[in-house]
Formats: sequence, C-alpha cells, structure tokens
Amino acid sequence: MRIAPLAAALLFIVSGATHQAGAQTTESFYGSTPLTIVVGSDAGGAHDAFARTLGKHFGRHLPGHPNVVVQNMAGANGLIAANYIANVAPKDASVIAAISPGNIVEPLLQSGQAARFDPRKMQWIGNIANIQLTCSTWHANPVKSVEEARRTQVIVGGGSSVSSSAILPNVMNELLGTKFKIITGYQSGNVRLALERGEIEGICGWGYSTLLATAPDWIATKKLNFLAQSGLKRMAELPDTPLISEFASGAEDQAIFRLLTYRELLGRPYVAPSGAPVDRVEALRKAFGETMRDPEYLAEAKAAYQDVDFTDYKGMEAVINDAWAMPPNVVKRVAQLTRGGN
Repeated sequence: MRIAPLAAALLFIVSGATHQAGAQTTESFYGSTPLTIVVGSDAGGAHDAFARTLGKHFGRHLPGHPNVVVQNMAGANGLIAANYIANVAPKDASVIAAISPGNIVEPLLQSGQAARFDPRKMQWIGNIANIQLTCSTWHANPVKSVEEARRTQVIVGGGSSVSSSAILPNVMNELLGTKFKIITGYQSGNVRLALERGEIEGICGWGYSTLLATAPDWIATKKLNFLAQSGLKRMAELPDTPLISEFASGAEDQAIFRLLTYRELLGRPYVAPSGAPVDRVEALRKAFGETMRDPEYLAEAKAAYQDVDFTDYKGMEAVINDAWAMPPNVVKRVAQLTRGGN
C-alpha cells in the first residue's frame, strides 16, 4: 500500500515534531530557558536577600546552566506568591517560588480562605535554613525575662496584625500571661529605627537569622535582651534563652507551641508548581542540595550573615505531614491565636 506523497510528508513532519518535543532533555530546556525565582516579599528584605544570593550560584548546578532571575511578588504575607506558584505559574519548571514560611501551614489554619493550595500536594525543592523566632527587649530595658514580662508591660512593634511580630507576643500574652502591648503597622526597617529611638521597647517575633542578616551589629554589641525563643530545641547561639514551649502548662499547650513552631520553622522554603515535569523537579532538588554545599555560595552567604541549615524536600514533607496530623482542637486554637483571637 502506497501513501500519497503529501500525506507522507505531513506524517513525517508531525512525527518529527512530536519526537523533538518529547525528546527535549532537562539540559536542553534549561540551556534555552532562564529560571525565575518569585519571592513573596518586598525587595531588600531577608527573603529577597537569601534568594538573590542563591540565584548567583544555583544555575551552575542545574543542567544547561540557566540564567537565574529574581522577581518580587509581595502581598498578603506571601500568600499572593504562594497562590501564584500553585495556580498560575507556568507548569514547565521555568518558575519556582521562595514563599514565606507561614504560608506552609496557612491552608490548614485558614481552611479554604485566602490560601488556595494544599502544601501536601506541592513539589517542594528545599529549605535554605530553619528559622527560630526570638522575643527580646532593648538592652537598656529592665525587663529581661518572661517572668518580668508577666509583671511589667512592654511595648513591642510589629508589621501587620498577622505577622510573626504581632502573633508571637499575642500568643505569649494568651498562653503565658505576659503583658506585651503590640503596636502594628511598622515596616521591617522602621521597626528597627523605632526600637533604637525608644519609640518601642522590644521586638517579639523576629527570627534570629533575620536579626543576623539585617542588624548584625545588634548581636555583636549585645543590644538585645533575649527573653525567649521558639523552636524544637534551643539554638547554639542562645543556649541560656528558654524555649517558649518550656513554659507550657500541659500537653495541649505543648502541641500548640509545636504547630506554631512549624508555622516558621521552614524559614526559607522553595517550591515548584505541582504540575511541573518530574525530571526537571528532580534536577531542581539535586541542584538545590548541591548549592547548599557549594563553597562559593556558603562563603557569600556567610559574609552576608545568611545562615544555611539545609532541609531537603523529604524533611519538609515530614514537617508538613506532622502539622496536618495535629488534633482539630489544637489546629482551631492556633488558628485563633494567629488571627488575634482569644
């Protein structure tokens, strides 16, 4: 049986195009396509700084060595960027996102509100560093412990009402009986100036790594009295500062503090769209891990006071799954506390 010349030609063209599309390797894709990192915060903040340092080195470890472009997509405490990567971004792995840590458990706490994604179904790449929040007063302030903060009012500054700098002191007021007066509306740079000027007396809810990256002189010259820290264990840098969970009065409070810790623990998380090709996601994960061990990257991160405490995607998934396994009463209470409820 003979095929007409025109039909044969069309069959050849279609078959060739299909083979070429299907045969595109990860190397050829990234060799011709830049990688964009969408950052869910403003330029100049800690998340932005971490992403830009990563971007200088990440491409070297990816097949095809693509250029890496960092774009900011701030808003709603990172939820705009998180919703974008989950629902709108191209599914070809040309775009990944550096989202805010709170976004990881936000869908659990909000249950169908502004967060339009399920973290359990997302393709996590890796986490540069864990974050442990600190609660501190200015060095000249007489309140230097949680016990003293239970007796004396301390004015602390924060961002929005759902930022960590507002949530942590509210949680401590509700569960530990402290007397923090929370003034919101500050941008990150302004709250530092307000503390130095004496307009406020403390900052409760900033990550220790954020302080190192944005105000290293405060750490070096001991400008802060550290009252408490979040996390699952005390940081080596703050061995004498108690965990907030050490003040918990029972098992339920312990679980509440654990879920609150998960809200910030994976402090610099990176994620690819759910529908991205598996081979490219695997390449992103491998390259991310290699970058976290890259001497040049580590040297630049250290010079910028950016700590590196790498968690791979499997470790991230374990934290997420543990958060979703929390009892409903604990989830409900944390949801209330993170919205300023009682």
